[in-house]
Amino acid sequence: VRRQMPVGQGGFHVGGLRFLSAHPWNDLPGHRAARFTNAEMLYVYDCGSEPKKYVYREIDNLLDSRPDRRLDILVLSHFDRDHICGTPRLLRASDGFSVDTIILPFVDMDERIVALAKATASTEKFGGQIDNFFVNMVFEPTATLAAFGPRRIIFVRGDGGEGERGPGTTPDPDGDFDPKAARDRDGPVRVDLQPAYPEDPQRPLELASIGFENGSEVLEVRHAAAVIHDPTWSLLWKLVPWVRPADPAAIAAFRAGVETIFNWKRGTFDSRITDADVRKKMVTTKRTKLAQLYRIAFGDKNLTSLCLYSGLVTPADFDAMALEPMMEAHDLTRIGWLGTGDTHLIEPGERAAFGKGYGADVDYTSTFVFPHHGSINNSDPDHLVSDADHWVAAADPIHDWEHPHWSLEAAVRTMGRTFHRVRSPEATGFDETFLVSPKV
Repeated sequence: VRRQMPVGQGGFHVGGLRFLSAHPWNDLPGHRAARFTNAEMLYVYDCGSEPKKYVYREIDNLLDSRPDRRLDILVLSHFDRDHICGTPRLLRASDGFSVDTIILPFVDMDERIVALAKATASTEKFGGQIDNFFVNMVFEPTATLAAFGPRRIIFVRGDGGEGERGPGTTPDPDGDFDPKAARDRDGPVRVDLQPAYPEDPQRPLELASIGFENGSEVLEVRHAAAVIHDPTWSLLWKLVPWVRPADPAAIAAFRAGVETIFNWKRGTFDSRITDADVRKKMVTTKRTKLAQLYRIAFGDKNLTSLCLYSGLVTPADFDAMALEPMMEAHDLTRIGWLGTGDTHLIEPGERAAFGKGYGADVDYTSTFVFPHHGSINNSDPDHLVSDADHWVAAADPIHDWEHPHWSLEAAVRTMGRTFHRVRSPEATGFDETFLVSPKV
């Protein structure tokens, strides 16, 4: 079961796996947030909106439906406020979720400062304010997320975590040495913490060890009970994050601009921003300048963004029936979901990298979420990257942005596929339910 939550201009997707009893037709999940009440495994992809009140409403509905307060995986695609601002409420200490694993892209300090500049540019243009959580995420993401008590935090590097990181990048997610972080220049950074909740031997799901698929990090979910009945399908579901990093030329231009406005010697950006006093000055006295630099260096470009595929590990071994919305049967067991954050899929090279990163998973994608709320700056209507059945744009802009862009909706309908605009009214949430069983 899964639901694109109706939070307006933002991102909040919830998915769950539930193992049905011997009488499945009498034991199907309920409607909307209640459908997740008895899910044995629950994950969330992004948690934010502008304004916040809509994501807060949906978080509270989800919490009401989950009395055990267990969240297995939280994935944050990038550092924009409309994708992360609900995190403190989702994981609040008093009555929020206890999260096992948090996954996010590895983003160097310079790019996180760009995210701060981007947020500043937005608040100066449209009003509002930048809260402490966002500032803390920019400067100390590991410590900020560790405060919520996850068992582990996984940073996924761009380009699938392969190859040496480029020149002029800071080696530490937080800008200060963190002995808990296992730093591997050729792979993701992991931070292992204490369990969010005690191990429960009765839980039918466990998180498998991290592996690699198509050059990307893949987190697989094991159905332990199924091993007893049929060892041939012990692996049921997978979550595959993939990261395409930001434009290095734009990052370099921004870094040079920062060095100029602060009168730093050229090439000293890395060493300067490790100083906490310097970072504080950036936040308190140089926000406007940073915002100007962001607009000059990046224009309409977005930053590093983590995509997520959610689907069967071995689709060919399963049959699936779409219960909501109803669909005709496919030759492929195509029930996958692909969220794209704010990634760019305009240029041929960007689309090729995306296709290489996900490989055959794209063919098994039933629902594709347009990047950046359906912005025409992120997708090409003449070259859509998937043949998905459902296309979703999470957009209800309070300003005059063309989100989603009419040409993208027209392209989807021309393909004979369905287009769903998820806005802030609760009735616009997009619900999906599939019944999956191993082939006999």
